[in-house]
Amino acid sequence: IIAGDWSSDVCSSDLFPSHDSSGSFRMTGGATTLTKVGSNTLTLSSGASSDNLNLLLQADGGTTVLDKTGTGANGAHVVGGMTVNSGATVKLGGTGNYQIYEGATPTVNSGGTFDMNGKSQAFTSSGITVSGTGVSNGGALVNSSTATTSTLASSVILNADNAFIVTGK
Repeated sequence: IIAGDWSSDVCSSDLFPSHDSSGSFRMTGGATTLTKVGSNTLTLSSGASSDNLNLLLQADGGTTVLDKTGTGANGAHVVGGMTVNSGATVKLGGTGNYQIYEGATPTVNSGGTFDMNGKSQAFTSSGITVSGTGVSNGGALVNSSTATTSTLASSVILNADNAFIVTGK
């Protein structure tokens, strides 16, 4: 569990055996769950050739920005899967599409928000499961970008009353 500001102070060899002084870390071995708590913003970045398929994100508060750079639909993902819980937002960012592994089965629970932010994402699995009306009733599945259309190529499983909000395109 990581709380507070993300910095090299938090990225110790006890938490992440493979890291550098900038606070970057690399997941090796089997699946690992990163739980984001607190009201702050955490940005997870990945280069065009880095694949964090074994990193599973559990967002329990604040905002997590998935910020992959580069292009290409397959082969490089910021996270291998995600669960967004009440009070948390996961927002797509960066210049790359497909921030989340396409084979994942992501879940947005009641009170959580998944913000497409003008990006594209596909899920080839059973799809994304969405419940509720999002953080502060602002929408469980949103596109906050006022300039760019988002594309979600996936089945959407509506697990409860839902709200989808498009503020721009």
